[in-house]
Amino acid sequence: MIQSASTPEARGASSPGRDLFRWALPIVAALVAFAVDIGTPRGVVDGYLYVMAVFACVWVKDVRAALYAATALMVPMVAGYFLSTGDVPLGVALANRVAGTLVTWAAALLVWQSALLEARYHQAVEREEMWRGSLRHLNHERATLLGWLRGDLAREIGSLGWRLAQHLGKRPPEAEPGTGLAELRERIAELQTEVARRAAELSDADDGGAGPAIALRRHLERFRQRSGLSVFVRGEANLATIPPPALALGQRVVLAALDNITRHACAERVHIEFRREESFLALTIADDGTGFTESARERLQRGTLAGLDQHLLELGGLLTVDRAVPHGFKVYARVPLAVG
Repeated sequence: MIQSASTPEARGASSPGRDLFRWALPIVAALVAFAVDIGTPRGVVDGYLYVMAVFACVWVKDVRAALYAATALMVPMVAGYFLSTGDVPLGVALANRVAGTLVTWAAALLVWQSALLEARYHQAVEREEMWRGSLRHLNHERATLLGWLRGDLAREIGSLGWRLAQHLGKRPPEAEPGTGLAELRERIAELQTEVARRAAELSDADDGGAGPAIALRRHLERFRQRSGLSVFVRGEANLATIPPPALALGQRVVLAALDNITRHACAERVHIEFRREESFLALTIADDGTGFTESARERLQRGTLAGLDQHLLELGGLLTVDRAVPHGFKVYARVPLAVG
C-alpha cells in the first residue's frame, strides 16, 4: 500500500525545517503568479502561470502535494478573474480562466503520478533489500545447520555407535547382547539415517533443487575455494550414468572424506576418482597428508566415516580406509547402484 502522507517510507526522511522550505517554493510561485494575474489585463494571462506553483511541488516530500496545491490555487484563480481589468469580453476571459484551471489540474495529476511512481520505486527497493537480507540470513542459518548435521552431530552419533560396537565385540562369544543394547544399536542406526536424510534435504535446498551430480560438482568447487587445496577429479563424466540415490550416498562418502582431510590430514592435494564397475559406483578419495597410522585410521572410522562403512556393508557395498602412495589416506567405497 502506498502512503499518501509525508513519510520516510514514501519519499525519504526529511527534517521539519527542510519540509517548510520546500513548501515555500510553491507558495512563492503562487504569489508571483497571482501578482502577475491581477497586474495584467483580463485575458492576457488568465491563470496559466499558476501551473508554476504546481510544478514547484516536485521538491515537496509529500506524494499528494501537487493535488493540495492545485486545490488551494482555486482561490487566487477565482480572485484573479474578478480583480483583473480589461476590455476583453467576460465570456472569453472566463473560457481562458477555465482552460488555465484545466492545465493546472493536468499538471497536478502529472506531478502526483510521478511522485506516486517514485514512492513505489523506493518501496520496491526497500522490500528487495529486506528480502535479500532475509535470504542471506536464511542461507547462513541453513549452512550452519548443515555443518552441524554433517559435522558434530554425525560424528557424535557415529562415535557412539562405534563405542557400542567395540563394547559388544569385547563380550564373550557365547554371550548374547541384551535387549536394551540391541535396541540402542538399532536406534543409533536410525538416527544416522535420519541425520543423513536431513542433511541431504538441506543440501538440495542450498543448491536450488539441482540434481545429485550437479550438487556434487558444486560441493567440490566450494571445497576448493574454502580449503585452498588442489583437487583433481577423474571420471566425472561417469556421474551422468549413476542413479540419483546411489550418487547421493556416494556424495555422503566424498563429503565425509573431505571433511576429515580438512580437519586432520594437513594435505596439499586431493585426488578423487569416480568409476562405474558393473552394478557399483566406485569412489576413491586420496590425499597426500601427514601419513597413515592405525590410530589415525581408527579416529577416521569412528569420526566422519562412522556408520557409513556398516551402512554400505548392509547394502552389499564396501568402504575401506587404507594407506595412499606415497603417503596419506585413501578412502575406497563401492556403492550399489540399486540402492533405494
